[in-house]
Amino acid sequence: MEEEALILKLQQFLENGLLTRIGPFFNMDKTSGHVSLVAMSVPLDRFDEITLLVNSYDEVAHNYQREHKLNMWFVLAAKEENSAHEILRDIEMKSSLKTYNFPKEREFALDLYLEVM
Repeated sequence: MEEEALILKLQQFLENGLLTRIGPFFNMDKTSGHVSLVAMSVPLDRFDEITLLVNSYDEVAHNYQREHKLNMWFVLAAKEENSAHEILRDIEMKSSLKTYNFPKEREFALDLYLEVM
């Protein structure tokens, strides 16, 4: 694919909400950093509001809605463990909702192959 066509396709994906952002995701735990999977129980009438709050942090890499009591799950990758805890406290304070922090204990490698359209 030519560069211009790729850039146009990525812009369309961003505009249509198929992608939310493009950027690197570092294995922070390989440095002095900290990686966690975090869950929240978010009232559906506040889900968009809380999504904007959570996604406003550069340290949040992925954010997914699930059909479960814990219906929001996101990955938090911070420079230090203390920073991760500060971000979670900040989210709790601003949202008045509890975060459930599941720190990464080990890495799993999965192969992912996507068909190009």
